[in-house]
Amino acid sequence: MHRLEDLFLRIGRSALRPRYRVPTYVPGTSRAFHHTEGTVLLPVYSFYSAAYGIPKKRHQLPPVSSSSQNDSGVFGRLASFFGSKSPPPEENDELPAAIAALHGSGLRSSIRDEGRIVLTRLLSQQVGEDAYFLMDDALGVADGVGGWASRPHANPALFSRLLMHFCRAELDVLHARWCNSDGYDEEWQGCDPVDIMQTAWERCVRASKREGIMGSATALLALLRGDELRIANIGDCVLIIIRDGEMVFRSIEQQHSFNFPVQLGMMDATEESVRLSAAVCQHRDGVLRDGGLDEELPYLGPDIGCLVGPGEVEDGRHWDSPKEDAGTWVLHVQEGDVVIMSSDGMLDNLFDEDIVEEVRRVCREMANSEDRCSVAHAISEALCCRAKAASEDPRLVVSPFQQQAVEEGMYYVGGKVDDITVVTGIVARADVASFESSHDNINDDDNEHAEPITVAHAR
Repeated sequence: MHRLEDLFLRIGRSALRPRYRVPTYVPGTSRAFHHTEGTVLLPVYSFYSAAYGIPKKRHQLPPVSSSSQNDSGVFGRLASFFGSKSPPPEENDELPAAIAALHGSGLRSSIRDEGRIVLTRLLSQQVGEDAYFLMDDALGVADGVGGWASRPHANPALFSRLLMHFCRAELDVLHARWCNSDGYDEEWQGCDPVDIMQTAWERCVRASKREGIMGSATALLALLRGDELRIANIGDCVLIIIRDGEMVFRSIEQQHSFNFPVQLGMMDATEESVRLSAAVCQHRDGVLRDGGLDEELPYLGPDIGCLVGPGEVEDGRHWDSPKEDAGTWVLHVQEGDVVIMSSDGMLDNLFDEDIVEEVRRVCREMANSEDRCSVAHAISEALCCRAKAASEDPRLVVSPFQQQAVEEGMYYVGGKVDDITVVTGIVARADVASFESSHDNINDDDNEHAEPITVAHAR
Protein backbone atom coordinates (compact mmCIF):
# COMPACT_ATOMS: atom_id res chain seq x y z
CA MET A 1 0.00 0.00 0.00
CA HIS A 2 1.32 3.42 -0.90
CA ARG A 3 2.34 5.71 1.92
CA LEU A 4 0.12 8.77 2.32
CA GLU A 5 2.83 11.22 1.23
CA ASP A 6 3.40 9.15 -1.92
CA LEU A 7 -0.31 9.45 -2.67
CA PHE A 8 -0.25 13.23 -2.39
CA LEU A 9 2.95 13.33 -4.44
CA ARG A 10 1.18 11.53 -7.25
CA ILE A 11 -2.07 13.53 -7.22
CA GLY A 12 -0.82 16.90 -6.01
CA ARG A 13 0.70 18.05 -9.30
CA SER A 14 -2.23 17.10 -11.49
CA ALA A 15 -3.45 19.79 -13.89
CA LEU A 16 -7.05 20.95 -13.67
CA ARG A 17 -8.85 21.96 -16.82
CA PRO A 18 -10.86 25.21 -17.10
CA ARG A 19 -14.17 25.28 -15.24
CA TYR A 20 -13.29 22.15 -13.28
CA ARG A 21 -13.90 22.53 -9.59
CA VAL A 22 -11.83 20.70 -6.99
CA PRO A 23 -14.07 18.40 -4.94
CA THR A 24 -14.70 19.62 -1.42
CA TYR A 25 -13.31 17.39 1.31
CA VAL A 26 -15.49 17.73 4.39
CA PRO A 27 -14.91 15.24 7.20
CA GLY A 28 -17.91 15.33 9.47
CA THR A 29 -19.28 18.78 8.65
CA SER A 30 -20.70 20.84 5.78
CA ARG A 31 -19.12 23.78 4.00
CA ALA A 32 -22.11 25.93 4.96
CA PHE A 33 -20.50 26.33 8.39
CA HIS A 34 -23.87 26.87 10.10
CA HIS A 35 -23.89 26.42 13.86
CA THR A 36 -26.99 26.42 16.02
CA GLU A 37 -27.35 29.01 18.74
CA GLY A 38 -25.37 27.93 21.76
CA THR A 39 -22.94 25.82 19.75
CA VAL A 40 -19.96 28.12 20.14
CA LEU A 41 -16.69 27.56 18.32
CA LEU A 42 -14.31 29.31 20.67
CA PRO A 43 -10.80 29.80 19.29
CA VAL A 44 -9.68 26.43 20.64
CA TYR A 45 -6.56 26.58 18.51
CA SER A 46 -4.49 29.38 17.07
CA PHE A 47 -1.33 29.75 15.00
CA TYR A 48 2.17 30.52 16.14
CA SER A 49 3.27 31.72 12.74
CA ALA A 50 6.16 33.17 10.79
CA ALA A 51 7.05 33.83 7.17
CA TYR A 52 10.22 33.92 5.14
CA GLY A 53 10.62 35.02 1.55
CA ILE A 54 13.34 35.42 -1.07
CA PRO A 55 12.45 37.48 -4.16
CA LYS A 56 14.13 36.56 -7.39
CA LYS A 57 16.58 38.98 -8.95
CA ARG A 58 15.03 41.06 -11.69
CA HIS A 59 16.82 42.82 -14.53
CA GLN A 60 14.99 45.43 -16.56
CA LEU A 61 14.62 44.72 -20.26
CA PRO A 62 13.77 47.14 -23.08
CA PRO A 63 10.05 47.91 -23.30
CA VAL A 64 7.98 45.37 -25.19
CA SER A 65 4.79 46.37 -26.97
CA SER A 66 1.69 44.69 -25.57
CA SER A 67 0.77 43.55 -29.08
CA SER A 68 4.16 42.00 -29.84
CA GLN A 69 3.82 39.07 -27.47
CA ASN A 70 1.08 36.48 -27.57
CA ASP A 71 0.56 35.39 -23.97
CA SER A 72 -2.20 32.93 -24.80
CA GLY A 73 0.22 30.25 -25.94
CA VAL A 74 2.95 28.27 -24.24
CA PHE A 75 5.69 30.83 -24.94
CA GLY A 76 3.64 33.67 -23.51
CA ARG A 77 3.01 31.73 -20.33
CA LEU A 78 6.70 30.87 -20.02
CA ALA A 79 7.65 34.55 -20.14
CA SER A 80 7.10 34.88 -16.41
CA PHE A 81 10.23 32.91 -15.64
CA PHE A 82 12.34 33.25 -18.81
CA GLY A 83 11.95 37.04 -18.78
CA SER A 84 11.71 39.85 -16.24
CA LYS A 85 9.51 42.82 -15.56
CA SER A 86 9.75 45.52 -18.25
CA PRO A 87 8.82 49.18 -17.93
CA PRO A 88 5.49 49.92 -19.61
CA PRO A 89 5.48 51.69 -22.95
CA GLU A 90 4.86 55.43 -23.05
CA GLU A 91 1.22 56.45 -22.94
CA ASN A 92 -0.82 59.28 -24.34
CA ASP A 93 -1.63 61.60 -21.41
CA GLU A 94 -4.61 63.22 -23.13
CA LEU A 95 -7.77 62.77 -21.08
CA PRO A 96 -11.45 63.17 -21.99
CA ALA A 97 -12.77 66.67 -21.30
CA ALA A 98 -15.01 65.51 -18.42
CA ILE A 99 -11.99 64.14 -16.54
CA ALA A 100 -9.50 66.80 -17.63
CA ALA A 101 -11.80 69.40 -16.05
CA LEU A 102 -11.32 67.89 -12.59
CA HIS A 103 -9.00 69.82 -10.28
CA GLY A 104 -9.21 67.95 -6.96
CA SER A 105 -6.30 66.79 -4.84
CA GLY A 106 -7.19 63.09 -4.96
CA LEU A 107 -9.51 60.73 -3.11
CA ARG A 108 -8.67 59.63 0.42
CA SER A 109 -9.39 56.32 2.15
CA SER A 110 -7.89 54.04 4.79
CA ILE A 111 -5.14 53.02 2.33
CA ARG A 112 -5.07 56.04 0.05
CA ASP A 113 -3.88 59.64 0.31
CA GLU A 114 -4.18 62.23 -2.47
CA GLY A 115 -5.48 59.53 -4.75
CA ARG A 116 -2.53 57.14 -4.38
CA ILE A 117 -2.09 54.00 -2.28
CA VAL A 118 0.21 54.39 0.73
CA LEU A 119 2.14 51.12 0.93
CA THR A 120 2.82 51.41 4.67
CA ARG A 121 -0.94 51.31 5.32
CA LEU A 122 -1.35 47.87 3.78
CA LEU A 123 -1.87 44.92 6.12
CA SER A 124 0.12 42.51 3.94
CA GLN A 125 3.78 41.93 3.17
CA GLN A 126 5.43 41.69 -0.23
CA VAL A 127 8.14 39.33 -1.51
CA GLY A 128 8.87 40.24 -5.12
CA GLU A 129 5.53 39.51 -6.77
CA ASP A 130 4.37 37.29 -3.89
CA ALA A 131 2.44 38.59 -0.89
CA TYR A 132 1.17 37.20 2.40
CA PHE A 133 -0.39 38.06 5.77
CA LEU A 134 -0.30 36.47 9.22
CA MET A 135 -2.99 36.34 11.90
CA ASP A 136 -3.54 34.18 14.95
CA ASP A 137 -6.52 32.49 13.30
CA ALA A 138 -5.75 32.93 9.59
CA LEU A 139 -2.90 32.74 7.08
CA GLY A 140 -2.79 33.82 3.46
CA VAL A 141 -0.36 33.80 0.54
CA ALA A 142 -0.69 35.07 -3.04
CA ASP A 143 1.52 34.94 -6.11
CA GLY A 144 1.33 37.72 -8.69
CA VAL A 145 1.31 36.30 -12.22
CA GLY A 146 4.49 37.47 -13.97
CA GLY A 147 3.02 37.10 -17.44
CA TRP A 148 1.79 40.70 -17.11
CA ALA A 149 5.37 41.98 -17.23
CA SER A 150 5.17 43.39 -20.77
CA ARG A 151 1.70 44.93 -20.48
CA PRO A 152 0.96 48.64 -19.97
CA HIS A 153 -0.02 49.46 -16.37
CA ALA A 154 1.27 46.04 -15.23
CA ASN A 155 1.98 45.63 -11.51
CA PRO A 156 1.23 42.05 -10.43
CA ALA A 157 3.26 42.62 -7.26
CA LEU A 158 0.93 45.35 -6.00
CA PHE A 159 -2.11 43.40 -7.19
CA SER A 160 -1.16 40.36 -5.09
CA ARG A 161 -0.36 42.55 -2.11
CA LEU A 162 -3.72 44.33 -2.35
CA LEU A 163 -5.48 40.96 -2.58
CA MET A 164 -3.88 39.79 0.66
CA HIS A 165 -4.46 43.17 2.30
CA PHE A 166 -8.19 43.00 1.65
CA CYS A 167 -8.38 39.37 2.84
CA ARG A 168 -6.80 40.51 6.10
CA ALA A 169 -9.05 43.59 6.28
CA GLU A 170 -12.22 41.51 5.87
CA LEU A 171 -11.06 39.13 8.59
CA ASP A 172 -10.22 42.04 10.91
CA VAL A 173 -13.82 43.22 10.65
CA LEU A 174 -15.09 39.78 11.70
CA HIS A 175 -12.53 39.61 14.49
CA ALA A 176 -13.69 42.97 15.86
CA ARG A 177 -17.30 41.73 15.81
CA TRP A 178 -16.30 38.60 17.72
CA CYS A 179 -14.37 40.59 20.33
CA ASN A 180 -17.39 42.88 20.89
CA SER A 181 -19.83 39.99 21.18
CA ASP A 182 -20.70 37.94 24.26
CA GLY A 183 -18.65 34.98 23.05
CA TYR A 184 -20.83 34.19 20.05
CA ASP A 185 -20.94 35.88 16.66
CA GLU A 186 -22.63 34.02 13.83
CA GLU A 187 -20.59 35.65 11.07
CA TRP A 188 -17.29 34.87 12.80
CA GLN A 189 -18.37 31.30 13.53
CA GLY A 190 -19.62 30.64 10.01
CA CYS A 191 -16.84 32.44 8.18
CA ASP A 192 -16.20 30.85 4.77
CA PRO A 193 -12.75 31.51 3.24
CA VAL A 194 -14.32 31.46 -0.24
CA ASP A 195 -16.58 34.40 0.68
CA ILE A 196 -13.63 36.26 2.22
CA MET A 197 -11.53 35.72 -0.91
CA GLN A 198 -14.40 36.70 -3.22
CA THR A 199 -15.03 40.00 -1.42
CA ALA A 200 -11.30 40.72 -1.14
CA TRP A 201 -10.82 40.09 -4.87
CA GLU A 202 -13.66 42.44 -5.83
CA ARG A 203 -12.18 45.16 -3.60
CA CYS A 204 -8.72 44.44 -5.02
CA VAL A 205 -9.91 44.98 -8.60
CA ARG A 206 -11.57 48.28 -7.70
CA ALA A 207 -8.47 49.49 -5.85
CA SER A 208 -6.21 48.41 -8.72
CA LYS A 209 -8.26 50.35 -11.27
CA ARG A 210 -8.15 53.45 -9.09
CA GLU A 211 -4.40 53.07 -8.76
CA GLY A 212 -4.02 52.65 -12.51
CA ILE A 213 -2.53 49.15 -12.43
CA MET A 214 -3.41 45.78 -13.91
CA GLY A 215 -2.47 42.31 -12.74
CA SER A 216 -3.64 38.91 -11.57
CA ALA A 217 -2.65 36.51 -8.84
CA THR A 218 -3.12 33.04 -7.43
CA ALA A 219 -4.26 32.91 -3.81
CA LEU A 220 -4.47 30.55 -0.85
CA LEU A 221 -6.37 31.29 2.37
CA ALA A 222 -6.69 29.22 5.56
CA LEU A 223 -8.89 30.00 8.60
CA LEU A 224 -9.01 28.38 12.04
CA ARG A 225 -12.39 28.04 13.74
CA GLY A 226 -12.36 25.82 16.79
CA ASP A 227 -10.40 22.80 15.58
CA GLU A 228 -11.50 23.29 11.97
CA LEU A 229 -9.02 24.45 9.36
CA ARG A 230 -11.02 25.89 6.46
CA ILE A 231 -9.07 26.25 3.21
CA ALA A 232 -9.79 28.02 -0.09
CA ASN A 233 -7.38 27.94 -3.01
CA ILE A 234 -7.20 29.52 -6.45
CA GLY A 235 -4.20 28.48 -8.55
CA ASP A 236 -0.89 26.84 -7.77
CA CYS A 237 -0.11 27.86 -4.19
CA VAL A 238 -0.17 24.84 -1.86
CA LEU A 239 -1.03 24.10 1.77
CA ILE A 240 0.64 21.15 3.51
CA ILE A 241 -0.01 19.74 6.99
CA ILE A 242 2.71 17.75 8.72
CA ARG A 243 1.79 15.85 11.87
CA ASP A 244 4.35 13.93 13.91
CA GLY A 245 6.84 14.16 11.07
CA GLU A 246 4.47 12.80 8.41
CA MET A 247 2.59 14.61 5.66
CA VAL A 248 -1.11 14.07 6.34
CA PHE A 249 -2.55 16.57 3.86
CA ARG A 250 -1.54 18.37 0.69
CA SER A 251 -3.86 20.65 -1.27
CA ILE A 252 -4.10 20.34 -5.05
CA GLU A 253 -2.83 22.94 -7.50
CA GLN A 254 -5.20 24.25 -10.16
CA GLN A 255 -3.85 24.69 -13.67
CA HIS A 256 -5.64 25.51 -16.91
CA SER A 257 -2.58 24.09 -18.66
CA PHE A 258 1.17 23.85 -18.08
CA ASN A 259 2.45 26.95 -16.25
CA PHE A 260 -0.95 28.62 -16.71
CA PRO A 261 -2.60 28.58 -13.27
CA VAL A 262 -6.17 29.37 -12.41
CA GLN A 263 -5.96 32.99 -11.23
CA LEU A 264 -7.87 36.04 -10.03
CA GLY A 265 -7.58 38.86 -12.54
CA MET A 266 -9.05 42.21 -13.52
CA MET A 267 -12.54 40.98 -14.45
CA ASP A 268 -13.77 43.14 -17.36
CA ALA A 269 -11.34 46.04 -16.88
CA THR A 270 -9.55 47.33 -19.96
CA GLU A 271 -6.30 49.29 -20.22
CA GLU A 272 -8.28 52.42 -21.09
CA SER A 273 -10.79 52.07 -18.24
CA VAL A 274 -7.93 51.53 -15.80
CA ARG A 275 -6.11 54.65 -17.01
CA LEU A 276 -9.24 56.77 -16.73
CA SER A 277 -10.23 55.33 -13.34
CA ALA A 278 -6.83 56.33 -11.96
CA ALA A 279 -7.18 59.83 -13.41
CA VAL A 280 -10.56 60.26 -11.72
CA CYS A 281 -9.20 58.99 -8.40
CA GLN A 282 -6.20 61.30 -8.50
CA HIS A 283 -8.02 64.46 -9.61
CA ARG A 284 -11.14 64.42 -7.46
CA ASP A 285 -11.71 65.44 -3.85
CA GLY A 286 -13.52 63.30 -1.31
CA VAL A 287 -13.33 60.36 1.07
CA LEU A 288 -14.02 56.82 -0.10
CA ARG A 289 -15.35 54.39 2.48
CA ASP A 290 -13.76 50.97 2.89
CA GLY A 291 -15.24 48.66 0.27
CA GLY A 292 -16.87 51.57 -1.57
CA LEU A 293 -18.14 50.87 -5.07
CA ASP A 294 -17.39 52.95 -8.15
CA GLU A 295 -20.94 54.32 -8.03
CA GLU A 296 -20.14 55.80 -4.62
CA LEU A 297 -17.26 57.96 -5.86
CA PRO A 298 -18.00 61.56 -4.85
CA TYR A 299 -19.82 63.55 -7.54
CA LEU A 300 -19.50 60.78 -10.12
CA GLY A 301 -21.81 61.88 -12.91
CA PRO A 302 -22.89 60.05 -16.06
CA ASP A 303 -20.26 61.81 -18.19
CA ILE A 304 -17.47 60.28 -16.11
CA GLY A 305 -19.22 57.05 -15.12
CA CYS A 306 -19.50 55.89 -18.72
CA LEU A 307 -15.73 56.38 -19.15
CA VAL A 308 -14.51 54.38 -16.14
CA GLY A 309 -17.22 51.72 -16.18
CA PRO A 310 -16.84 48.12 -17.36
CA GLY A 311 -15.49 47.45 -20.82
CA GLU A 312 -17.27 45.42 -23.44
CA VAL A 313 -17.41 41.75 -22.52
CA GLU A 314 -17.22 39.20 -25.30
CA ASP A 315 -20.05 36.68 -25.56
CA GLY A 316 -19.35 33.66 -23.40
CA ARG A 317 -16.29 35.21 -21.78
CA HIS A 318 -15.67 34.10 -18.24
CA TRP A 319 -12.95 34.73 -15.72
CA ASP A 320 -11.82 32.60 -12.79
CA SER A 321 -13.43 33.50 -9.46
CA PRO A 322 -13.38 32.10 -5.91
CA LYS A 323 -17.12 31.34 -5.86
CA GLU A 324 -16.97 29.38 -9.11
CA ASP A 325 -13.49 27.87 -9.12
CA ALA A 326 -11.92 27.75 -5.66
CA GLY A 327 -10.71 24.43 -4.31
CA THR A 328 -12.02 24.01 -0.76
CA TRP A 329 -11.28 21.72 2.15
CA VAL A 330 -12.26 21.49 5.81
CA LEU A 331 -9.89 19.59 8.07
CA HIS A 332 -9.66 18.91 11.79
CA VAL A 333 -6.28 19.92 13.19
CA GLN A 334 -4.46 18.88 16.34
CA GLU A 335 -2.06 20.67 18.64
CA GLY A 336 1.44 20.57 17.21
CA ASP A 337 0.37 20.31 13.56
CA VAL A 338 2.71 22.20 11.23
CA VAL A 339 0.75 24.07 8.55
CA ILE A 340 2.89 25.20 5.59
CA MET A 341 1.59 27.50 2.87
CA SER A 342 3.77 28.40 -0.08
CA SER A 343 3.82 30.03 -3.47
CA ASP A 344 4.91 27.87 -6.38
CA GLY A 345 8.49 29.10 -5.98
CA MET A 346 8.98 26.38 -3.37
CA LEU A 347 6.79 23.70 -4.94
CA ASP A 348 8.48 23.94 -8.35
CA ASN A 349 11.87 23.20 -6.80
CA LEU A 350 11.24 20.83 -3.89
CA PHE A 351 9.56 17.44 -3.92
CA ASP A 352 7.24 16.57 -1.07
CA GLU A 353 9.82 14.29 0.53
CA ASP A 354 12.30 17.20 0.53
CA ILE A 355 9.79 19.36 2.39
CA VAL A 356 9.09 16.68 4.98
CA GLU A 357 12.83 16.09 5.42
CA GLU A 358 13.48 19.79 6.15
CA VAL A 359 10.60 20.01 8.63
CA ARG A 360 11.80 16.90 10.46
CA ARG A 361 15.35 18.27 10.61
CA VAL A 362 14.29 21.65 12.02
CA CYS A 363 11.92 20.09 14.56
CA ARG A 364 14.63 17.69 15.67
CA GLU A 365 17.23 20.45 16.06
CA MET A 366 14.79 22.73 17.94
CA ALA A 367 13.08 20.03 19.99
CA ASN A 368 13.94 21.82 23.24
CA SER A 369 12.76 25.25 22.11
CA GLU A 370 9.67 26.63 23.80
CA ASP A 371 9.39 29.50 21.32
CA ARG A 372 7.08 28.12 18.67
CA CYS A 373 7.30 31.30 16.58
CA SER A 374 11.05 30.70 16.31
CA VAL A 375 10.42 27.12 15.21
CA ALA A 376 7.92 28.32 12.59
CA HIS A 377 10.44 30.90 11.39
CA ALA A 378 13.20 28.30 11.16
CA ILE A 379 10.98 25.98 9.10
CA SER A 380 10.05 28.78 6.69
CA GLU A 381 13.65 29.87 6.31
CA ALA A 382 14.95 26.33 5.80
CA LEU A 383 12.41 25.58 3.08
CA CYS A 384 13.02 28.91 1.31
CA CYS A 385 16.78 28.50 1.32
CA ARG A 386 16.65 24.91 0.10
CA ALA A 387 14.25 25.84 -2.70
CA LYS A 388 16.44 28.77 -3.74
CA ALA A 389 19.54 26.57 -3.76
CA ALA A 390 17.75 24.01 -5.93
CA SER A 391 16.52 26.69 -8.35
CA GLU A 392 20.08 27.95 -8.91
CA ASP A 393 22.01 24.66 -8.79
CA PRO A 394 23.57 24.05 -12.25
CA ARG A 395 24.07 20.39 -11.36
CA LEU A 396 20.38 19.79 -10.62
CA VAL A 397 18.72 17.76 -13.35
CA VAL A 398 15.34 16.76 -11.93
CA SER A 399 12.83 19.04 -10.21
CA PRO A 400 9.03 19.07 -9.90
CA PHE A 401 8.84 21.81 -12.54
CA GLN A 402 11.18 19.87 -14.82
CA GLN A 403 8.99 16.78 -14.54
CA GLN A 404 5.88 18.76 -15.49
CA ALA A 405 7.67 20.26 -18.48
CA VAL A 406 8.77 16.83 -19.70
CA GLU A 407 5.21 15.53 -19.34
CA GLU A 408 4.14 18.36 -21.68
CA GLY A 409 6.73 17.31 -24.24
CA MET A 410 9.15 20.15 -23.49
CA TYR A 411 12.87 19.91 -22.91
CA TYR A 412 13.77 21.45 -19.56
CA VAL A 413 16.52 20.73 -17.03
CA GLY A 414 16.90 21.92 -13.44
CA GLY A 415 14.82 24.06 -11.13
CA LYS A 416 12.82 27.23 -11.76
CA VAL A 417 14.00 30.65 -10.59
CA ASP A 418 11.08 32.46 -9.00
CA ASP A 419 9.99 34.40 -5.93
CA ILE A 420 9.85 32.02 -2.98
CA THR A 421 7.50 32.63 -0.04
CA VAL A 422 6.82 30.19 2.78
CA VAL A 423 4.34 30.82 5.61
CA THR A 424 4.41 28.38 8.52
CA GLY A 425 1.87 28.14 11.32
CA ILE A 426 2.21 25.79 14.29
CA VAL A 427 -1.17 24.90 15.76
CA ALA A 428 -1.40 25.42 19.52
CA ARG A 429 -4.05 25.79 22.18
CA ALA A 430 -5.44 29.32 22.03
CA ASP A 431 -5.07 31.80 24.84
CA VAL A 432 -8.38 33.62 24.38
CA ALA A 433 -7.21 36.73 26.24
CA SER A 434 -4.15 37.16 24.04
CA PHE A 435 -6.17 36.16 20.97
CA GLU A 436 -8.46 39.15 21.49
CA SER A 437 -5.56 41.62 21.49
CA SER A 438 -3.05 40.01 19.14
CA HIS A 439 -4.37 41.15 15.75
CA ASP A 440 -1.82 43.93 15.43
CA ASN A 441 -0.95 45.25 11.99
CA ILE A 442 2.39 44.22 10.52
CA ASN A 443 3.29 46.89 7.99
CA ASP A 444 6.45 47.41 6.00
CA ASP A 445 7.59 49.33 2.97
CA ASP A 446 7.58 47.83 -0.49
CA ASN A 447 10.18 45.08 -0.84
CA GLU A 448 11.69 45.22 -4.31
CA HIS A 449 15.18 44.09 -3.41
CA ALA A 450 16.71 40.65 -3.66
CA GLU A 451 17.38 40.12 0.04
CA PRO A 452 15.49 37.57 2.13
CA ILE A 453 12.40 38.94 3.86
CA THR A 454 11.45 37.51 7.21
CA VAL A 455 8.61 38.28 9.58
CA ALA A 456 7.75 36.40 12.77
CA HIS A 457 4.26 36.88 14.15
CA ALA A 458 4.83 36.85 17.90
CA ARG A 459 1.81 36.56 20.16
